[in-house]
Amino acid sequence: MISSSTSYVYSEGIQLCQAWITVLEDVVVGTNQEGMTFWAQVKQCFKRYIRNSIQSASSLKTCWALLQKVIHKFQGCVNQVEQYSQSGASANDCLNRALQLFSKDQKTRFKHLVCHNILIKVPKWCAYVDENSKKAQEAGKNK
Repeated sequence: MISSSTSYVYSEGIQLCQAWITVLEDVVVGTNQEGMTFWAQVKQCFKRYIRNSIQSASSLKTCWALLQKVIHKFQGCVNQVEQYSQSGASANDCLNRALQLFSKDQKTRFKHLVCHNILIKVPKWCAYVDENSKKAQEAGKNK
């Protein structure tokens, strides 16, 4: 769904983000679920957005992992640009620099800006990114 799959449609990534958030934020079903129970709920929600989807819960989980990994890398670029940004730089300037940095580092352009913009508004996703950034910094210090 995320890589070179011919069945991938750009809107599916956006809808997968929306479905993940919907299930995550549902106070009845979103907390303390077994992994595949959570993804079964995501699948049901995803099917409401993409009616003809044949994606399994396992497939959506795999797609999510790939999508999240790319978005997390981009967020790292955003954080790096913001940390070293010049005074007076606009948000648009910082975004453009983060996109350039991602392209340079990953040898491909970042294709999931809409998904990124959706996810950065979700506190649990931001907490996940912060936690992983701290782990990466600690790993770098231990080398």
